[in-house]
Amino acid sequence: MELGLTQVELAEKAGVTQKTVSRVEGADKGVRESTLLKVFHALGVNDNLPELKEIKKSDDQISASIKI
Repeated sequence: MELGLTQVELAEKAGVTQKTVSRVEGADKGVRESTLLKVFHALGVNDNLPELKEIKKSDDQISASIKI
């Protein structure tokens, strides 16, 4: 929301479906790391920060550590 993107727009940029973006937002622990990376890259994470160091998934949360 902060970037002014809808789920559909983000999905198009990431090359995934809107349902996948919804699953990421909902912290679905079944989302693959490669899919998370696509979404992060579409958000510009790879352009603004050096590297994603680690992605952790728990029952109710997805978090990413970033190496700076």
